Amino acid sequence: NPNPNPNPNPNPNPNPNPNPNPAMVGAASRRGLLLLLALLAPDLSVLLPHRVGAHPAAPRLRRWFTRRLQAQVEPQEGELGGRRESAHLKLQTIGAKPDQKEGEKDEAEDEGGWALLEHIARDGRVFACAGSPPDATEFTLWLRSLDLGFESDDDPISITRQRLGDTEEDMGRLRLLWKTRRLLVQDRDLLNQITIRGSQFRDHLFAYAKRMRTQLAHEPSFNVSTLTLSLNASVSDLDEFRPKPDDPEETRARLGRLLQLFRERLPYYYDRCLSCGNDKDNIFLGVVAAEPDEAVAKAGRVEVHACSACGSATRFPRTNDVTEILKARRGRCGEYSVAMHQVLAFLGYDVRWIVDWADHVWVEVHLDSGSEKDWVHCDPCEASLGEPLLYESWGKNQTYILAFAPTYVQDVTSRYTSNMTAAVARRELSAREFDSLLNNATSYLRGERETIFED
Repeated sequence: NPNPNPNPNPNPNPNPNPNPNPAMVGAASRRGLLLLLALLAPDLSVLLPHRVGAHPAAPRLRRWFTRRLQAQVEPQEGELGGRRESAHLKLQTIGAKPDQKEGEKDEAEDEGGWALLEHIARDGRVFACAGSPPDATEFTLWLRSLDLGFESDDDPISITRQRLGDTEEDMGRLRLLWKTRRLLVQDRDLLNQITIRGSQFRDHLFAYAKRMRTQLAHEPSFNVSTLTLSLNASVSDLDEFRPKPDDPEETRARLGRLLQLFRERLPYYYDRCLSCGNDKDNIFLGVVAAEPDEAVAKAGRVEVHACSACGSATRFPRTNDVTEILKARRGRCGEYSVAMHQVLAFLGYDVRWIVDWADHVWVEVHLDSGSEKDWVHCDPCEASLGEPLLYESWGKNQTYILAFAPTYVQDVTSRYTSNMTAAVARRELSAREFDSLLNNATSYLRGERETIFED
């Protein structure tokens, strides 16, 4: 996901079938076991290394996790509404907070807008958490993972709270905290305001066009040995995935095999703990700026997840470096669409990058289709080839779906929806404004201008 929602919402669909489902019974048993361990397990922090994640917050995390389990509603069978099971859709249920009780108000409803939590460390540095509203417990867990000199888990942490506006003064302050890696962000729109200085269509359009111009438009530069290692294949094996110009059907078959292998060897990452391997009920804390070594690997932002089993804090850099993606074998649609774009270009395919403003990214490949060539949908996360209406079946409300190539940006929304009229009605821009911005983005990609914002 190019802009993953720090607080995704679940989409429950109650199961009308009264008969118990074995998988659900097993899940309930596992939750009961985890609850027992959370109550009885000793402090695990002494067994774990720091940075990848051990922090001395295990007891506090266990108490938080216990309350979370007690409040959590068991997910129902068919929660995807009968739609085809999808790695991308599953992400929407990861890290979701328990439903509020009837009559209970969210802090954001009382205050309105964003808020900021602050803690002043012993050395005088200010650390903060911003959201709508920010979560004090998660902020505390993040602080305890930073080695700020807390003597014990019971060492009190003083936190102050204040409202935030979208003024230049407030945004400037947040950007300074972000730049110095002392800000945890828990709201996607606020994150966009901080990192790309806007959350409107044109801001995202420029960010995607910039990625195409500065990275994807160039010759693939990833380490081929890393590709063969990640796919568990030899260099000669890669030839079996190259296009066969005189045989369109075989070319499609090769693409299909590559997609299957790619998804098998590079699984979709949710929040698995890098310390103990646990991937159940981990806690999404928020997004922080990349450390210098992560920034070198073209990561601008990093997700932080707390493990419900061992108390570790795992960092997930959202990187665009294909070699790093292949080496880590850890990514989502944002990482894997970029990797697949470069891998397909390396293998000899004509490929372009597709961005859906409804929160997904994939590629298209130019293939023979009968007597002429056509662009064909190709999604590495779903191992899906030529299924453009797949996302509509997920229940997504498409507005803008754009194709980015080295020399142009093109609106391809009509390929991916059966109701283009509804998609256009949901757009925030007039047709004239939309066309003007696409023309400017095309000029930017061709090097004819350095921004897309001026007519």
